[in-house]
Amino acid sequence: MRKEIVAASFLLVLLGASCDKFVPRKDKTQIVKFQNLDIKKENHILKLYKIEYPDTPQEQDKFYKDFEILASKMAIYKKDINMIIPVKMYQDLQNLRKRNVREGEKIYYKPAYSLDESEKQFIDKNINVSYPSDAGPTQKYINKQMAYWYKYINKENLYEKNKYYTELDKAKIVADIMDSRNNTSETSTLVQNDFAIEVDYNNLSAGNQTGLPLYIKTNSVDVEKLKALTTDVIIVDGNIKEEVIPNKILLIQGKTTKNIKDYPITTEVESVKTPLELISKLELDNDLKLEDIEKFTVQNISPIEASKASVRESEKPRQKMNFISIESKWGIEK
Repeated sequence: MRKEIVAASFLLVLLGASCDKFVPRKDKTQIVKFQNLDIKKENHILKLYKIEYPDTPQEQDKFYKDFEILASKMAIYKKDINMIIPVKMYQDLQNLRKRNVREGEKIYYKPAYSLDESEKQFIDKNINVSYPSDAGPTQKYINKQMAYWYKYINKENLYEKNKYYTELDKAKIVADIMDSRNNTSETSTLVQNDFAIEVDYNNLSAGNQTGLPLYIKTNSVDVEKLKALTTDVIIVDGNIKEEVIPNKILLIQGKTTKNIKDYPITTEVESVKTPLELISKLELDNDLKLEDIEKFTVQNISPIEASKASVRESEKPRQKMNFISIESKWGIEK
């Protein structure tokens, strides 16, 4: 009897060991089909460049001139490069396309009568000029707004402290400024598919509205918040544990993802101070592009197929998508 028990136990161990090979790994990987390009079953590098976006309007003007040069060269030579831009910059680009002022300037273009108390306090803190002594509250803030725009175009001497400026005066000076920004808005449209939007958990909703891949710097992942996003590609810069978020691709800076079956992707992020730094990298950059992985479908398979997909031995090769590497001999000059 004892021998029979031992034999039965040994048989159960063998059965258990053999079953381990066929346990589905759906909790660890997703079988993904990419729609844009053929990619091989090999390790790919996703290199992204995080661009610093300046704070002041004058610095932003210089930034956009440089960005326009970069975007023009990308369009002319049909080259792509992955860029991480803050959600604020994306919003500013959208405003430029609508011939609107940038986010940080809206308070100075808003009709003076509609300013709330916090906005008035902000203007008072930042704009200190004289205005007609008998000016009412609305007139006071129209004048202060005009002083801001004159300072912006480096013509502070044109501001007249005794003049009663109007909303029309303000509209005219802003229209001239918008004319000078028109080229930037048109050029940026050509490279929008190369953007990943930098966000944090406070402006996650604003980033999600762009429909573009998101970049989050954090050491803790709120899975429920990420599940609710409509964007499909999420890049995290932080010390986090890799996990599968259903129907999304989660990439981690400095690591090789294992959550996309057969397609390991190593993510690398490099910071640059100006758009012009990227011009010299255009000719050398033949790595994976964001637009290559943005469009995909997750293959829903039966438990039996999933178990087969997880067998390490004698696994049947599947038709894989293949990246096409294009080499160019032309040079790009600044």
